[in-house]
Amino acid sequence: MSIRGVILKFSYYLHRHQIGPIPVGYAPLILAAVALIAAISHLLAWPWAVGSAIVALPLAAIVWIIDRQGYIVFHAKKFAPFPTEPLRADEKVAGRATGYFEVGGKRRYFVEARAYFSTVETREHILMVRIPHTRFLLFVTSPRDEVGWWYVFFQPGMLRAVQTGEINFGLRPRSALRVTYQPDDSSAQTVYLSFNELSSLHRTLNDLRLDADLP
Repeated sequence: MSIRGVILKFSYYLHRHQIGPIPVGYAPLILAAVALIAAISHLLAWPWAVGSAIVALPLAAIVWIIDRQGYIVFHAKKFAPFPTEPLRADEKVAGRATGYFEVGGKRRYFVEARAYFSTVETREHILMVRIPHTRFLLFVTSPRDEVGWWYVFFQPGMLRAVQTGEINFGLRPRSALRVTYQPDDSSAQTVYLSFNELSSLHRTLNDLRLDADLP
């Protein structure tokens, strides 16, 4: 069991779910601000306001740090290779994915979302995630405008690096790939794919390496 992974996952859920337009993860900072405003307005005694800030501000700092690292931790790790069947065109490999995805001109960051990886006949790679509408802590929900399919598309020539390892997010680490690609006239992007089975990791890895210029 990974305590760190559980904290990362819980923090992401706080980030993903909202009360109105405000992510729950901002609650500690809002609490501190409200307490200080209440004290200035003589609605709350200063010792209570200071005590609330002392508790809330470190929590807000922890949430901010976890947000900056993208809610996951990736550790490089080599896995012993073994033979696998090559992917067929349009065959989908199930797993989970983390990174920035796009649809309809919108761009969002998702963590360990249920995903499918596939390669079409032109050898373009497609990573797709389906984002559901979810509820957390009974009364907070995820944004409805994010519900549906989101995508990453990249050509073999865009690949800059593919590294095997493990992702820490939740109770147990998952075998994973860190894929770095660079679209034309853009900065390098990183997306993570994690899998239930090593065979799925190796099939995806072999497919990515098939016609890419990788070290």
